[in-house]
Amino acid sequence: MLAACNPRATIVLTAVPADQLSFYTYEVVERGLKVVGSSASNRQEMNELLALASAGNVKGIIKTMPFEKINEALSSLIEGRTEGRTVLDLQ
Repeated sequence: MLAACNPRATIVLTAVPADQLSFYTYEVVERGLKVVGSSASNRQEMNELLALASAGNVKGIIKTMPFEKINEALSSLIEGRTEGRTVLDLQ
């Protein structure tokens, strides 16, 4: 799970088994990950969400900026104002 995450990602644990969950803390600390729990959903809601995602109804937020605005993009990322992904256009 941690290896699939980008740096500074938030991992939301929902519908997890009652067994112990373990991971190497250095993976979380070194990559700036945040792990939070949520009991805001149930198994049926999770199945519905996964069905939506597999049908292609969940879309990522992707913003494109010209490469010349790299400093603006980095500032937005550092300040936590970036939603989704920012792609720098090199053309």
